[in-house]
Order: sequence, then structure tokens, then C-alpha cells
Amino acid sequence: MTLKLNGSSSGSVSIDAPATTAGGADRTLTLPDDSGNGVIKTSTYPSSLQVLEEFGSPCDGSVIATSNGDVTFPNVTAAQVNTGSYEDVNGSVLAYNPPTGTTQVHYSFDYFTAEQNDPQLAHWKLFLDSDEVTKARRSSRFIDSWAGNQAFRWVFNIGGTADTTVGRVTSWTSAKTMKLQWREYGSSYNPKLHETVYWDGTTGAHLAMPTLSIKAIG
Repeated sequence: MTLKLNGSSSGSVSIDAPATTAGGADRTLTLPDDSGNGVIKTSTYPSSLQVLEEFGSPCDGSVIATSNGDVTFPNVTAAQVNTGSYEDVNGSVLAYNPPTGTTQVHYSFDYFTAEQNDPQLAHWKLFLDSDEVTKARRSSRFIDSWAGNQAFRWVFNIGGTADTTVGRVTSWTSAKTMKLQWREYGSSYNPKLHETVYWDGTTGAHLAMPTLSIKAIG
């Protein structure tokens, strides 16, 4: 069976029902109310978890419209070299307020790293607002003029007892800022972010823009 919705001036949208469902069970499609604008939840599927919202962008200053307002991505325009103190990783900082009903926020930051000195050794911290997620601490070490793409992934759980060590919060009803910080191990080990060292068979410095992606599950 097909349900066809005609546009007010032209065009249409059709919804096709399958001939059968698994086990002959009924399925329900729930349209959002104003508080969940743009979110459609299938309430009778075996798993109650759905992707409520998913978006991403190169870190070029783009503004993305989400269910709870615009999100502005960082704008990375140059390489970043650390000098021994913890500082924000350019491109990793994002403030976000997920849709109502979200139980997990997935954070994914993809970036390029190359040697400023060989070897390179760095330490990384993850923050949710001002709280460090201590169990997300990482160290990275590369030798022999290594360079390449890297990724940092974390899942922030919502609900239950708060635990800052893993980034769990009891609720998330306003914008919270997710970000990475880094530092070099020492002056002889500092890596460089967001810029190539070699290109087309010779040395060459070119911007390697990071990307940032968010997924809300509920």
C-alpha cells in the first residue's frame, strides 16, 4: 500500500508499506512534535535505539542547523605546533545540545599529524565542558618521519549516575562543549597537526583540514 502526500504547489512524497513484516508484527511510525522537529522514531522495532541526529563537517567554520539550534564548527586555517603546555586542539572544540530523548552522544574527530621533530610524542586529554574525561587519556608516539591520518572517538552516555571519568552525565539539556587538549612530551618530541611535511615527491607544507562528526542516539 502506498500513501501519497501532495505538495502545496507541486511534487509529492510517497510512503510505501512493505508487503510483510518480520513475524507479522505491527510497526508504528511516529512523526515528531515541535520539540523533536525533524526526528522520526520507529517505536515498535526490536531495538528502541535510533539515530536521532547525525551531522559533521570539515573544520572550516561551517554553521549546521540542528534540532536545538545552529552549531558552528571550528575554522582551522594553519598548522598547530605544541610548545609543552596543554592547549586546545584546533578543530576539536564543539558546543552541542542534543535532541530530547538522547541517551548517547558520539564524538568523532579526524585529523592529520606529522613530525616537527623526529620522533614525535604527545599526550591527549578529552573534556566535556570543564571536566576532564580522565579515562580517555591517550599518548601517541611515532618515529622515522611518520605522518598520517589519526582519529579520536568517544561516546558520552546520558542518564544514570554521573561519572566525569568516562564523561557520563545525568542529563544534557543545554549546550555542552566537547574538546581535546594536547601537549608535547618534551621539546625534542613535538608533533605538528593539520599540515603536511611532504607532498608530490618532495617537501611541501599544505593544510590538512580536520573533520568533526557528531551522532545522537536515543
